[in-house]
Amino acid sequence: MVCKRCGGTCENTDVFCPFCGSRLAEQSAPPAAEAEKRTALPADPEELGSYPARRIPQQAPAAGPSRSVPPAQRPEDRERYQHPAGKAPETAVPSEYKPISAWGYVGYNFLFAIPLIGFILLLVYAFGGTPSINLRNYARSFFCALLIVLLLVAAAVALMLAFGFSPETLEQLRYL
Repeated sequence: MVCKRCGGTCENTDVFCPFCGSRLAEQSAPPAAEAEKRTALPADPEELGSYPARRIPQQAPAAGPSRSVPPAQRPEDRERYQHPAGKAPETAVPSEYKPISAWGYVGYNFLFAIPLIGFILLLVYAFGGTPSINLRNYARSFFCALLIVLLLVAAAVALMLAFGFSPETLEQLRYL
């Protein structure tokens, strides 16, 4: 039997393809006469009966020994589906999707905290100056957080001015 999904050669008793893991029973179509018999409706509507009384016939299980365990769980096939030492090869992730390390986040926090240069780099990284999608998304989130903090500070200053607080009033409150 040949798997229709990957083209691998399988035994007739296999339930799952040993190469791609897809279910082989779903790939084999019933013969045309049997499929037509299943889909043909009776001419007399009374033959249909009620819904619970009429059921679709179930397929009989395949004869002979069958493997009911998916191939990735069989000990002999584990080597096919796992990378050595549980690590994926470096080529598995494209360079633009490589994750940023924990120390990378710390470094970018310090870089973005530099008063003028950090803000310029933040804008460059946030608006497409880097091929790394993860760095671009982190710079955008840092920029959004910075905007939220600036809006909260502006609202606090506006409330203080609306209620008559001035630098002199704050200085007087300091000595109370």
